[in-house]
Amino acid sequence: MHQIEHRLQQRYPDWFHGPRGHLARPLLRQVGRWSRLDRVQEFLRDNGDRHGFAFVTAALDFLGSRYEVEPAALARIPASGRLLVVANHPSGALDALALLDALGQV
Repeated sequence: MHQIEHRLQQRYPDWFHGPRGHLARPLLRQVGRWSRLDRVQEFLRDNGDRHGFAFVTAALDFLGSRYEVEPAALARIPASGRLLVVANHPSGALDALALLDALGQV
């Protein structure tokens, strides 16, 4: 969380001086504990050398996420050539990671 706090101090120095500082620092630290951004930063530091599907798999493991795809559905995906995937993913990143991991199995 210190990285984010440092960046915010650079961008909004008035937030961290005087009476505002007494509120801003504890509030920012509480948001950091709630969001677990420090764990995300640790994951990125530990896995920054991974690329492609290895990173996707590590991210899914870190998040404790699992998904299921029927073998018949995977069989319909071509092993080579172009592929257009149309998806409606309301939760965003987690769904994208699962989709990438599934496509990587083909």
